[in-house]
Amino acid sequence: MISVLIPAYNENPVELCKKIEAHSRDIRGFEILIGDDYSDKPIETLLEGSGLSMTRVIRNPENLGYNLNRNMLARNAKNEVLLFLDADVMPLKSTFIYFYYREFERSVTQYVCGGLEYPGRPEDPDLMLKWKHGKEREVVSPELRMQNPGRSITTSNLAVRRSVFLENTFLEKKTGYGYNDTIYGLLIETKGLQIKHIYNPVVHEGLIPAMELIQRSEQAAKNLKFLSDEDEYSALLTQIKLFSAYQKLRLAGLIPLVRGLLSKREQRLKDSLLSSNPNLKHYDQLRLLYLLRAMKE
Repeated sequence: MISVLIPAYNENPVELCKKIEAHSRDIRGFEILIGDDYSDKPIETLLEGSGLSMTRVIRNPENLGYNLNRNMLARNAKNEVLLFLDADVMPLKSTFIYFYYREFERSVTQYVCGGLEYPGRPEDPDLMLKWKHGKEREVVSPELRMQNPGRSITTSNLAVRRSVFLENTFLEKKTGYGYNDTIYGLLIETKGLQIKHIYNPVVHEGLIPAMELIQRSEQAAKNLKFLSDEDEYSALLTQIKLFSAYQKLRLAGLIPLVRGLLSKREQRLKDSLLSSNPNLKHYDQLRLLYLLRAMKE
């Protein structure tokens, strides 16, 4: 009934697959598919001697990008329910797969999002920015997520009926990093598709250094600019807080002023974010600066 789909690039999802398999022995037809997006070292080699019996790897002949890789996995899955997971997460409970099985077995559910948790405070101060942002911005109760069901979707832990997904795939273009989840959630919400949020979380174990997160944030701003140029998605961007802030500044004619002020503060903002006690307001300001620059290009 369930196909677990894990897109991966230069990652090792073996321990994740072992844990999922151990909790899914009694589910008929269960499978795990890993989409190796042309990693430097084929992920298939990591499975050798792992004892995984319900997991197989599909290696792309070239790097497709996150969205196209997930679409490829969906088309190759054999089961009715697709469960998308990132390669750097781990189910919080042993009942993780069963909860999704129960949700789809007893109703006509279309989408179910289980949510995220983060591990305990890291000892390495270089990981504090990602951890603090995750704990304060990404860990949200099902009740609060249901207030904005589309905008709250996280595809690192998302289940969907295969028939529904194949009619509503991720953007069939090689997009960059950032905002793909949000745009996809908003799009399916506008189509009237049912989105349910529950507490069945995965723990995001893939904390990254602060400078890498800052660099990804700059990439995300450029991807937001790319998405704003797509007619199908541009109208949805007003529901993204960062883009909404940009629009308000544009209407007020304040973009040159704010961009200049933030540019002068850029190094101070980065210094704050690279410290052991990063300020998330400074992170928001830096992200806004990156967007203002991206929209100018």
